[in-house]
Amino acid sequence: MNLNDFLVQASNEEVGNALTVAYDDIVTHYTLGRWKYAGLDAGHFVEAARRFLELKLFGAATPISKGLSNFGDKALSSYLNGNGDESYRILIPRTLWSIYALRNKRSIGHLGAVPASEIDATLLLSGAKWVLSEIVRIESSLTAEDTRELVNSLIARQQPTIWRDGQVLRVLDSSHETREKVLILLAFNGDMSETALRDASQYKNLNNFRKILRRLDEKNLISYTPDLCKISPSGLCLAEETVNTRKSSK
Repeated sequence: MNLNDFLVQASNEEVGNALTVAYDDIVTHYTLGRWKYAGLDAGHFVEAARRFLELKLFGAATPISKGLSNFGDKALSSYLNGNGDESYRILIPRTLWSIYALRNKRSIGHLGAVPASEIDATLLLSGAKWVLSEIVRIESSLTAEDTRELVNSLIARQQPTIWRDGQVLRVLDSSHETREKVLILLAFNGDMSETALRDASQYKNLNNFRKILRRLDEKNLISYTPDLCKISPSGLCLAEETVNTRKSSK
């Protein structure tokens, strides 16, 4: 059983799907090094997880189409006084609150003096992993082996898609085709020159590299001039899809 099927079975289709999508989005943006977007996804994860708690503690969840109450002392007190497992009443709500507080106190959901960083995104991702693993622990009726496999898939370390160290910029998975590397690099790093892109993708033949860039430009995946290469919205979607496909196949 995959994670989405498990969460839907443990709650309902709306809540289970929302939890899965939010978690997958955190992972995608984390592996792309897009810390701010991982933080935004973490906020969505908290909202989905709060609805999961409502189902477990109160028997009904706020529809996705309706807003939740403020996430403060009153909400934490209501979970504490609910009827259910101690993790649902105490541990998970406080973990979710810490995720939500960090998301609000960095320049993520609102303008702030402190920009989102890798260490912030790592904490947010780890918190989401722990919450889901705890749900699996409590709700699982699977065999011990299947439960362990599901938890192991959650706690597996996320390898970044990009390696950046000073002047070094590389796509870590060398099995990507050059056109995929170009899209991933532009999605992660933003606008780049032709020279910088060729260096980062480690492509030797300049003429052939330019052909690759022109084909991407013709498909409206990037805008290409020798001085400036920009990724388009459709190119960004394809870069994320490429990362997700490679991640799920491992």
